[in-house]
This record gives sequence, C-alpha cells and structure tokens, in this order.
Amino acid sequence: GHFPHATTSDLISLPPLSIKDLVQDYLAQHLPPDPIATQPYPFSLMPQRGVTTILRTGPGALKYLDELHRFDPVSLGSDGLGFERIRLTL
Repeated sequence: GHFPHATTSDLISLPPLSIKDLVQDYLAQHLPPDPIATQPYPFSLMPQRGVTTILRTGPGALKYLDELHRFDPVSLGSDGLGFERIRLTL
C-alpha cells in the first residue's frame, strides 16, 4: 500500500462481486476460465537454444515444478535469503 504510482494509474471498471457469490461459484465450480492459462509463456519469445535463467521464488513453489516441465527445471537450493533458485532452460 501507499505506492505513489498506484494513485496516478487509470482505474479499471469492474463489476461488484459479493464474497457470498464468489464462494458459491467456487464451491459449485462455476468459475470463468483462467485468463493466464491461455497466455503464451514469456520465455518462449527467446529464439536462442540453450539459454538458461535462474528463477528466484518462494519455497512453496517447489511443489509446482512439474508445471514448468517444458523448461526442464532444476532446483538449485536456497539462496540464503529464503528464496529457492530454479534453473530454467529457455
């Protein structure tokens, strides 16, 4: 909170949603499609083969490594600041 740039940004008009309706839709599995699921991977824009990067993320992300299988993820352990390092092949 209290980020000065957030107050100068354009507002996005969204319909009001009640917590009751959100929970009800969630439990009934009447959720809209995940818009991120159909987006291209930003790393796929790299044309060079064999390019790698190190992803720093929270330790809870390790249980989702299988979702990154296309990038051949390799856990490199903690960086000492509490972040896990994962090498991805782009």
